[in-house]
Amino acid sequence: MKDLECKYYVIKKPWIVYILLFLLFPTSLLAGAPSRLLLEPSVPSVNDTITLGVDPVLTPCLIFLQNNDGITELVEVNGNDISITVVALSFTPCPGTGSGVFERFEIGLLPQGEYTLNAFWAGPTVSLPVANENLRISLGEPINFIVSGGSIPRAVPSLGFFSIILLSVLIIIFLRTKKLLCKIGRRL
Repeated sequence: MKDLECKYYVIKKPWIVYILLFLLFPTSLLAGAPSRLLLEPSVPSVNDTITLGVDPVLTPCLIFLQNNDGITELVEVNGNDISITVVALSFTPCPGTGSGVFERFEIGLLPQGEYTLNAFWAGPTVSLPVANENLRISLGEPINFIVSGGSIPRAVPSLGFFSIILLSVLIIIFLRTKKLLCKIGRRL
């Protein structure tokens, strides 16, 4: 009987595999720079109440409050252009890193279509709507999104953090099983 060929399955230095697998994890965790703005749901339909999340600890750091009129935010919809102005006060020292905790402001239900959302902040002494555009500061790049006509299935991330962990565990089990099979085959 021919001897079982196992040299392709046995890894002489398994710590190299572990280091490579460890290096894969940060790529899934650090997919990009933190964003100040978060649209929820990410793929809205006409049945969804849309909210905008704002991370208060990205530069400039913000404290959200009411203006002199008692208003915290103003949402203006002009056709397919949406503008939201939130009342805030900047503070220092500011860590400048995202907290992942978002202050949420409701935009509401929207009809089907393509939209552009611009977000701004203004100080507590400014009345809303802002008469002078120089008194409000942008919170980031405009967000373009589509509101679909009905309920749509949500996307399932296939390469998320937990999927990569599961794949790594399966690879390790597979490599160890092959090694075990080679040892058993040599004894027979």
